[in-house]
Amino acid sequence: MIVIYTGDVVLDLQGHTLGRGRIFKNPGGLGIKIVDPDQLVKGVGLAQNIVIKNGELQDFETGIYFGFGRSRLLDTPSYDPATNTYHFPANNITLENIIFKNNKKNFDIRVPDEPKK
Repeated sequence: MIVIYTGDVVLDLQGHTLGRGRIFKNPGGLGIKIVDPDQLVKGVGLAQNIVIKNGELQDFETGIYFGFGRSRLLDTPSYDPATNTYHFPANNITLENIIFKNNKKNFDIRVPDEPKK
C-alpha cells in the first residue's frame, strides 16, 4: 500500500489504520514496503534512518517489509514496551507506537549480507 524508496523518512500515520479491509477473508500483501535500490555507498544501503509511527497495520501478509536484495540476514530489533517502540539497528529503522492486527507477520526486516573478502 505504501512504498518507501529512500532513507531519512518519517511516516506518521496520525492514528489512522492502514489495512486491506475486512472484505478479504485472509490477510495478504504488504502494508509498508521499504525498497532499497541496491545502491551501496561504502557498503551502506540508502534505505536507512526511517521512522514509521502512530498507527495500525492490519490484515496483511506482512505489515512492514524491508528485504535487501537476496539477503537472508534478519535484523533483530530491540523493543521498549513502555513506548511500544521497535528499533532495528542495522539500518536504523524505528517503529513507534505501531499496532499490528491480524497480520500473518508483523514485520520482516532483512539487511545486507556481509561483504565477501
